Amino acid sequence: MTAPPKHVAVLLNDLALGGAERVMITLCNALAARGIRCELLLSKKEGPLLGELSDAVEITLLPTLGRRHWMPAVAKLGRSSPALLSYLLAKSPPGFVRRLPALRDYLRKEQPDALLSTLTGNNLLTVWAGALAKVPTRMVLRIATTLSADFAGDKRASPPASPALLRQWYPQAHKIVCVSEGVKEDLEGFVGEPLAKLETIYNPLDLERIARLSKAPVTHPWLQDGGPDCIVALGRLEPAKDYATLLRAFARLNRERPARLIILGEGSQRDMLTALASELGVAARVDLHGDVANPFPFLARADLYVLSSAYEGCPNALMEAMACGCRMVSTDCPSGPRELLRDGEIGPLAPVGDAEGLAAAMASALAATPAPGRVAAQAAKYDLRAVLERYVGVLFP
Repeated sequence: MTAPPKHVAVLLNDLALGGAERVMITLCNALAARGIRCELLLSKKEGPLLGELSDAVEITLLPTLGRRHWMPAVAKLGRSSPALLSYLLAKSPPGFVRRLPALRDYLRKEQPDALLSTLTGNNLLTVWAGALAKVPTRMVLRIATTLSADFAGDKRASPPASPALLRQWYPQAHKIVCVSEGVKEDLEGFVGEPLAKLETIYNPLDLERIARLSKAPVTHPWLQDGGPDCIVALGRLEPAKDYATLLRAFARLNRERPARLIILGEGSQRDMLTALASELGVAARVDLHGDVANPFPFLARADLYVLSSAYEGCPNALMEAMACGCRMVSTDCPSGPRELLRDGEIGPLAPVGDAEGLAAAMASALAATPAPGRVAAQAAKYDLRAVLERYVGVLFP
């Protein structure tokens, strides 16, 4: 009798435009294409990336429930975790806690071979549900950002108990995947002790898909008119991306070399960045273009891609620009860019928050002869097929 296919569940919130979501969709599609039963667990079946999900990937919704449902489960966990109780009782609980009973019940009923989660809330939810369900499902957590910087930048996400929570609960996972060596080192520093079961797996690049999508037409006039250099940045308009420093660096660059800047992404800092561009006198040369479902034609036609982040994990946008053969500049932020750009060999690195240094790096990159072959060779190291093998080994050892 033929054995049933391996079964992996992947935990996300929704399919919003974000790096974690893009990576998980890529992995889900590839796992399903390999003949593995892949089930995506969502709180909402919505988001602009929904159309990129393969029909072969199943979707299951985990409902959020009221206090009378999740509180008994939390109380049971809290017998061995005072940090957990203090975290939840000190304020209203984060939304992911309200999915705990549903994930516990799902694990008891379906018992997938493996459960893969990403983002801190989902990772805690995974190990908590696993502890309650007591099933043989293999729990794998993916750490996608530099936690110390992430928590320092968002006080709402970092009550004093959070390092204690991670220190107690993360070791209960079967494996913890870190998306860069920097993320791995930071995780151990954040929890205050070495952790077993850590493995570094860089994000995957579906190079065939990116090559196909990059050939789509793009109607933006700055990428068609043969005018001054066009610089592209990609990512949410949020403090972590530090677009304020990028605008200041861009204004400095324009004093010596006329250029134009397109920022693809949306977020809470749009008004501030619009005002700053006007203040710096570059508003006519800056386009806060908003979200785009397919950024690859922009990246493929850009004269330069710039990442200005204060912190990252393993920046997808930088990797996608690499896959498009684009010239690149990045801040030397924790974590990922220095590893991806081979200590500056593939593209210059500038200090975080240093507008003058970033402007100099941009000028240097624009003056250099493009080397798309060398950039593409670096991107090939993160090809989806090789990364998928690593994940299959972690999920089904």
